[in-house]
Amino acid sequence: MKKYNVSKTTNYLIDIKATDGAQHTQNPNEKLIDRVEQAYFSLKEDYGINYAISTQELLRRTGCAPSTFNSNICGGVNGLLSLIERAVLLRFVEAVDKAKPDLNSKLHAGLMALIKVDPGSSYNAYKNTSFNMIMRTKFSVKTFPASFWQMMLAPLVPAIDRYLSENNLRWRNIPESVKEQVYQLSADNLRYVAEQIVKEDFDSYGFLQTTRSLDGYKALFVELLVSNANIIIKTSRQ
Repeated sequence: MKKYNVSKTTNYLIDIKATDGAQHTQNPNEKLIDRVEQAYFSLKEDYGINYAISTQELLRRTGCAPSTFNSNICGGVNGLLSLIERAVLLRFVEAVDKAKPDLNSKLHAGLMALIKVDPGSSYNAYKNTSFNMIMRTKFSVKTFPASFWQMMLAPLVPAIDRYLSENNLRWRNIPESVKEQVYQLSADNLRYVAEQIVKEDFDSYGFLQTTRSLDGYKALFVELLVSNANIIIKTSRQ
């Protein structure tokens, strides 16, 4: 049982260092996390998207004892948000960083990380770690702001820059401030692609069907990327 200090680092990962302190499980019960996510969604559906959910309401909706909740999710609702943010962001960034430098490879690895738990991930708490990754991604799509998706996009930026440099000669000569506009829109596009992905039943797909589906989402992201880049470059030169 450890307490964790979380800080952002220059490689866009969240650095997790164990320290002595308050009780906080390293291995949260993933089925409980699923139940709490579902309760969070159902409360939003009942009371509206802007409703401020309390920990007590999550406990009532899930039928979970406070001691069980607190031993798995440290910090109440904010702890839940932090736990899911780390689960999605860290695994996405890790997958992208491991992939080959081209945009296609990095997109494939990153999108796969949104739907499947990598058995070789350095963030697995124990052997054979497994949980409903699609539900974590769905929660991120529905809950987290634009700043989260900008962090998600960050490890893709070098590959995006390289892709556009190779396929759009005008890209090489535009100011960084203009490129930043493209990256901001690309973060929105990544969220949109993730939103479409979570609508599919990947749990029932085989390897080939999963690959074909991800190929379509990669193509969608690149199509939006190129379209946005062309529009912004054209506008910047007027």
